[in-house]
Amino acid sequence: MNELELALAILFDDGCPIHEAPEEEKTDDGAIGVADGEGDSSLNPKLTGTATDGSIYQALADHQVNENWELQHLLHELQIWALRMNQEFHLRVPEIALSVEWLNRRRLGHFRYGHNGFGLRGEIAINRRHLASRPFSQILGTLLHELLHAWQQTHGKPGKNNFHNKEFRGKAREFGLLVDERGHTGYESHSLFTQLLARYSINDTQLPPLPARQTDRLGTSKLKPWSCGCTRVWVAVADYQAVCLKCNNKFKRHF
Repeated sequence: MNELELALAILFDDGCPIHEAPEEEKTDDGAIGVADGEGDSSLNPKLTGTATDGSIYQALADHQVNENWELQHLLHELQIWALRMNQEFHLRVPEIALSVEWLNRRRLGHFRYGHNGFGLRGEIAINRRHLASRPFSQILGTLLHELLHAWQQTHGKPGKNNFHNKEFRGKAREFGLLVDERGHTGYESHSLFTQLLARYSINDTQLPPLPARQTDRLGTSKLKPWSCGCTRVWVAVADYQAVCLKCNNKFKRHF
């Protein structure tokens, strides 16, 4: 058994899954191409013309599309689209390690900067929780969003704690992704991204625009300020009856 086979044996040991599904509870130049495949898949993603050719990254991709498992076809499509967008948008991301994971409900996907626990770079995960409720065009939008984090790790200056800084938001806008500082993503109706979807007959009519910035919390909150003269408190009671223990003054509505 060579080093690559040993690494795969450890990485894909059926007895030790990386993540188990939790109980249900009520985020250039032709660097990477797609080659014709073999076996059950109509296409088999190949990392061609890069330093990752024949590496553990290619072995991971091969395993995901050749293994007979429940996410085989989804990972097959995600691999193809990751390579396609990497090439079409000249991102020149050298390492891509795709997965579909059970993430926090608030996240649609994630990108891990640096190396993950297996020593791989470029880890991108799509949240399994939201697969059934999202059209494929939106899942691809999340994939491109995370690929842009991988681009920034290699070619730019990432923001602290995956912060969506000005550089990231500007790069995303080049392709029609409208990203705010918190990572919320909307889509321009006519963009390089939607053009790519249309070329491969992917319906983009369900891509949402960027939600309007939420109104200042104080403007919509039921909490109102009351003051005794030395202290101000915020309460949601219309008739607040209280006396400050420090100054002995009664709290009055503060405008």
